[in-house]
Amino acid sequence: MQVTYQRIERVIDFVEANLQRSFTLEEVAAAAGMSLYHVHRMFRAAVGDSLKAYVRKRRLTLAAKRLRGSDDPLVDLALDAGFSSQTAFTRAFREWSGVTPGRYRASPDVQPNPGTRRVTSEAVRLRHRGISHTPRLVQRTVALRVRGWGLAIDFDDEVPVVDLWDRVIPRLTGPGGALPEQLIGVAQATHPQIPTDAEHPVAYLAGPVADGPLEAVVPCGLYAVFDHRGALPRIHETVSYAWGTWLPQSPFRKSTRPDLEVVPRESLGRGPAVMAYWLSVEAAEGETT
Repeated sequence: MQVTYQRIERVIDFVEANLQRSFTLEEVAAAAGMSLYHVHRMFRAAVGDSLKAYVRKRRLTLAAKRLRGSDDPLVDLALDAGFSSQTAFTRAFREWSGVTPGRYRASPDVQPNPGTRRVTSEAVRLRHRGISHTPRLVQRTVALRVRGWGLAIDFDDEVPVVDLWDRVIPRLTGPGGALPEQLIGVAQATHPQIPTDAEHPVAYLAGPVADGPLEAVVPCGLYAVFDHRGALPRIHETVSYAWGTWLPQSPFRKSTRPDLEVVPRESLGRGPAVMAYWLSVEAAEGETT
């Protein structure tokens, strides 16, 4: 389907400006200059989600940040996110993240859901050519230890991660001091030596560096592996798809184990980069609290 990116941008602009109020699909269609039918068909073709699903995910993404960054009552978050009640918000949040809002706020071991970012024209184009929509399921049977350098990061800012890798790459060391076959980024909810907060909720470690000051231990477990092709700084598009589109439709939920970004050594050269994003998952089970 030929996608008119300018009209999709009009839809996104309207949605983003009105996330904290109720609005109708008719209003969205009028803002985009399209019929309801074409809004639905064009948006789904471009983004991969229905407009309703996208709006819900964006509202839940903003609500998740407030859960970790404020003491606002859950009922206030629910109403501000466009839900009719706290019960409806709790149900939607649990379906989206795998845990209830109360547990998400109270438990630092629950890895934050990176959520759904504002869609851009570049993201739409990347979705159609750069993401492996059907991941490989891989059961890791051996724990992985990665030494390196790390920092706390924010989902919305890739610059610190790029800067970290610029410092780490010259120090990369594999067996016998040789350049390793793979670069490994480890993303986790907490690390004893990487303080996180509401603005920087992910502890990220880059390696392997034999004499690195930090170590991450990745336990055995099941992973959904997504292949990302294109600029490495745009890996967040693949991550957003994995969390926001694939995971909710899969028979799995997010585990508390770290996630991995694995880059072959040859991707450090020229040409399109290839990265594997390893999303840690486990079989979904009902949660009652």
